[in-house]
Amino acid sequence: MAEWSELPSDVLELIARQLGTHSDVLQLHAVCFSWRSALSKRPYRLPCRVPLLPNEGSDYNFRFNLLKRTIYCLLPASRLWTSSDSNQASSDGWLIKLEEDVPGMMRLLYPLTKDQIHPLPSMFPKVMDLSDLQISELGHEYLLQCVKQNFNPFIDPVKNLYMKNVAFFSAKPIISSPADINDVFTLLRIHVSGKLAMFKSGDKKWTILEKLGPDYSDVICFKGKFYAVNATGRTAIFDRSATLSSTVFIKPFAIFPVISGSKMYLVESEGDLILVDRYDLNGKHCFKVFKFYEGRQEWDELQSLDGRLLFLGDGCSFSASASDFPGCKGKNLCFFTEEFPFGEGGYRFKGMQVFNLDDGCTGPLASYPGYSKVFWPPPSWVASTSVGISAQVPLSSTLVK
Repeated sequence: MAEWSELPSDVLELIARQLGTHSDVLQLHAVCFSWRSALSKRPYRLPCRVPLLPNEGSDYNFRFNLLKRTIYCLLPASRLWTSSDSNQASSDGWLIKLEEDVPGMMRLLYPLTKDQIHPLPSMFPKVMDLSDLQISELGHEYLLQCVKQNFNPFIDPVKNLYMKNVAFFSAKPIISSPADINDVFTLLRIHVSGKLAMFKSGDKKWTILEKLGPDYSDVICFKGKFYAVNATGRTAIFDRSATLSSTVFIKPFAIFPVISGSKMYLVESEGDLILVDRYDLNGKHCFKVFKFYEGRQEWDELQSLDGRLLFLGDGCSFSASASDFPGCKGKNLCFFTEEFPFGEGGYRFKGMQVFNLDDGCTGPLASYPGYSKVFWPPPSWVASTSVGISAQVPLSSTLVK
């Protein structure tokens, strides 16, 4: 009987294509050296290069690559591992966002913003052995990033003209072979006019969905359909055909004028679609949270998140279980960023705030002990050899350029 390590490469590639998440593929690479050598070095890049949208720039020599960033919750393989760090339970999860820029190169970013973490601390490992970590994928962020044509391709963060959320749909959840690249895909994003814009594989230009109305605030792909919500809570549900006759409109959850600073977030949480309405009232941050009921085709307000945590980001919102952070106090929390003035000249910086659904209060992240370290700095077990930091890393050869 042949050893598992001697499985042929075509069988391993077939297994990889059946896996549901990118982290599953990475952990398959981590099983042994022969599997890592036999499998493709990395999932293939997302399939599309897309043109400039009308009225969003004058330099038509530029095109955009679709980049994918993934938010992970990392846990030590043994939740019984102990630490001398008295400020944080050793078994608490750590949230990270990773973007693979070029083969073998990863960017580490703050989970709720588009900002890269750089430089990394000296104790941060150059490589990570995923076989010694529990890994959960919490969400994906898609970004259209500028590439200059007629030159060797380059990526320049300054030229991120498309900072609005992008919803992505493909028949293949994992692009792991050249055959997958030809699969049908669809992009949906919000145009500067507030209207929706769609781009399908094979298209030469974006299509503005004029008939679906303006003033959209967020978009998401959920269970194979696109959901788009405007500033009043009116929600459009449609497939890639985006015809008016096939679109379902869900009425706003309340009849009132748009309140100053209103912002909507669509979040997938444990198979449910959640809508968070963030607004300012009398100088105070206020939040309402709703769950979509497909059978009734309506939003119902929630008074509890049932132990879930919501993270409302610039380009991606996601949820996690409070049970993954047992050393942190507080459940039913929404984490979000807010810009604060800094010095003279209009400079601003982003600080993290927390809304507690239990008492309706908003406060700085520091007021919730333990949760600040869920973001940064990395926990002590990340740099510990006892959880298997090694040179045999399927994730990448480095985490930052």
